[in-house]
This record gives sequence, C-alpha cells and structure tokens, in this order.
Amino acid sequence: MSFLNKAKEALESAAKAAKEAAENTPSKAQEGIDFIKQNIPKTIPLSVSEAQLNEMVKKAIADDSRIKSLTLTCEENELAVEASIQMVGGLAITAKTRLALEHCELSPTRKTITMRRLDQTELGGMGVASSLLAHVIKLVVCGLFAVDIGAFSLKNINGITIDKSLITADLAAMGATEAVNNAITNKINVLLNNTPINPLLKIVVSPLLPALAEKLIDKITIEDLKVAKTGITGTLRLSQ
Repeated sequence: MSFLNKAKEALESAAKAAKEAAENTPSKAQEGIDFIKQNIPKTIPLSVSEAQLNEMVKKAIADDSRIKSLTLTCEENELAVEASIQMVGGLAITAKTRLALEHCELSPTRKTITMRRLDQTELGGMGVASSLLAHVIKLVVCGLFAVDIGAFSLKNINGITIDKSLITADLAAMGATEAVNNAITNKINVLLNNTPINPLLKIVVSPLLPALAEKLIDKITIEDLKVAKTGITGTLRLSQ
C-alpha cells in the first residue's frame, strides 16, 4: 500500500472517530448528568457554633456606632441576645432579648428568615430594635451559610419587619441575596465535583456543572433549623 493510500485511510479513520465522538457526546453528557443527579448527596449540613457567632460580632457592628457590644448565647431552642446600646445624648443601655428561629425560605422569588421574640423587654425604641435584630440576623445568616461578614452592609437598615413578637428579615432587601446564593452555589459545586464518576464521563460533564448548580439552587429548601447549646444547625435539601 502506497504512502498516499495509508495517509488517506488514516484521515478517513480520524474523521470517522471524530464523527462518532461528536454523535456520542450529547448522550454521554446526559448519561453523566443523570448519574450525578442520582448519586449526589441530597442534603448539605449547615452549622455555626456560639463561639463562631461571637467571633464575627466586632466586624458585624463596625458600621453601627450605636451598638457598642453584642453577645449571643446559644441555649436549647433559643438564642439569647445581650447588647450595649448608646442612645441619644450619650446614655448607654443594656438591651436583652431571647429569640427562637421560626422559619427560613430560600425560593427563587423569596428569601426570608423569621424569628420570634420570646419576651417583650424594651430594646430602646423601634429604630434601635430594628438595627439590633438586623445585626443578629446577619450574624446567623453569615454563620450558617459561611458568608463573609463583610459581604453585605447594614449601614441602612432595610428589610426588617417587626410585627408584635415576630421578626421577619427579607434577605434581598438587606442586600444579602448575592452573597447567600454564592455561598450555596459553592457548597453545591463541591458536592458536584466530589461525586464519584467515570473519569471519561467527568470530562464530558464538567462544562455542564455550572448550569446544573444553577438549576439545583432554584429548588433548594432549608430544613431542621434549630438552636442548641452547641450552636445553630440546619440542613439544605437539594430537590431534583
């Protein structure tokens, strides 16, 4: 067989292999995605200890001159809050309250966290109360989701609604949506990248993982949010 014939056969073989690879890529990609969906862990544990919460306090209240100190204590089913607040005229008061975690929603259209006050002690007026409770909620959110405490600012307190004993925080109005979404996406990406899969399938699937992570985050829910003496815990559940 001449050199030209051999070269021709080699080119034809290469073209055939390339065509087969192109035809098989979509099915292989779908096979890989299906495998990951079936085998990825369906839950992500969340936790933050009392010590971790209090370590973040100094940075959390740095942009609020009224709050001089803030201490959080985790007890069974409640979060005890104690703060030193400077009022108008330089008078300092000590504000204390106890909070229970009621609910957290992480849908694409609504991201809120609701707490219930377990007492009716005075917190220094509605403005001061909103500011103090906003900082507490920010600490809980940043701690649970591993968000940097400086990722969003509370210089202008928005998104806090106090209705009798219920405190509802709209994370979007607080400016926390992007930071929370990024933190959750990072957690999902770790799960996706650590899901055991055939190396060849992983090569095909890897470019599709960011889009899969976006789909998963749109259906995520949070469960079992609770306070214990060890800290605050919860579970993110991935819905397929």
